[in-house]
Amino acid sequence: MQTPQETQRTSHHGSTGEAILTTQLPRVFLNCTNTSPISHDPIYPGAFSIKPDFPLVEGRMVHGSGTRPLWRQCPSFLEVKAHDINSPIPDEMTKPSIQPHKAEGGLQPAIELDSEPRPPPKGSLVQCADYARAILACRPFQLSVFGLILWGTNFAAALFDRRGVIVSPAYSILKEDGIPLRTFVRIILRMTWEMSDVELGRDPTVVRATEDVFDDSNPLLFPRFIPGTSRDNNISQDRWWTIGRPLWSSHALLGRGTSVWWAVDAKQNPVILKTSWRSPKRRGEREIYDEIVKIFGGAGRLPRGVVKCFDIAGSDVALRSDTDRQGDFCGVLLSVNDIRGGRSGTNVRGRPYGPAGNAILHRVAFRDVGKPLWKFTCPEQLVRVLLVVLEGEYSAL
Repeated sequence: MQTPQETQRTSHHGSTGEAILTTQLPRVFLNCTNTSPISHDPIYPGAFSIKPDFPLVEGRMVHGSGTRPLWRQCPSFLEVKAHDINSPIPDEMTKPSIQPHKAEGGLQPAIELDSEPRPPPKGSLVQCADYARAILACRPFQLSVFGLILWGTNFAAALFDRRGVIVSPAYSILKEDGIPLRTFVRIILRMTWEMSDVELGRDPTVVRATEDVFDDSNPLLFPRFIPGTSRDNNISQDRWWTIGRPLWSSHALLGRGTSVWWAVDAKQNPVILKTSWRSPKRRGEREIYDEIVKIFGGAGRLPRGVVKCFDIAGSDVALRSDTDRQGDFCGVLLSVNDIRGGRSGTNVRGRPYGPAGNAILHRVAFRDVGKPLWKFTCPEQLVRVLLVVLEGEYSAL
């Protein structure tokens, strides 16, 4: 199923005059059972040889419908299994003691998994988690992945993020009242026609600055993004413009989800931009570097091999960057709990199936700009860099 045309939305300009694209790309569920999408990973070009049955593909490919899609085109997926035995629903969700409950407005929320000790996840759920891992790695500004799983005559939805997965109850499309079947059709229509990039998991503090050209033969054709530290995006010095592909993007589903980019700031100064998740129990990276400056007695006394901690921009990413009368932050930080629909993460029953706890998105930019270590051209370059790294490590002891 495909949108008949692009949903046109007016483009506008940011505070610095740059164009910000808000046109919704067309989407289609593409039959991908015989070939896997292309990753264009900067380090492992052949990574993610897995293939969902029907990835949700956005945009148009320059070589026509026969071209293999790219993983960065796929914000979501539909996986189809033939038999009921392939259910992704973990065993503890089938117990009578755990039932979905009614939320405000009469909507039925998903069940989170809550059982100790927990049995291992079903193979089909692990397989779908691998698809989500590929999407998050190849779309570094994707915060979560919504997947739809159909097995036998049943279906369920799953939300994958950096702290695990939430699975909905199973619904049978053969139910006599026809409600589950209509719900399944509505989900497909919403994913292809109506849902925005943000609703499908994109970081709301990031916008596209250029159109993407989905060319499977040229990995250097990569769109530019404008990430910030607030959804408001009204503070120009807290925004950056990416250049080319990410230098590094984590392949892990769970954890920090780090991505590193070449970028420029609002004054066109080159920077290295780093985005990652942190535990609320740990300090942000910006605070840690400020502490390093204090330990060495000032910015001018930092040894060789230590990043220029005195010239770092960034902070935790905020959905709302409100401040009180004293100028202290009192807004809402972008966290896994917010992605799951509630600031406390308790609007659905139980705990997520994955590592316990919340995570907060953090973004910093460094003025120390260079090329990745693995791009050395001779052994002497590699040895010199390693010596500088050891010197900085020794100075910090």
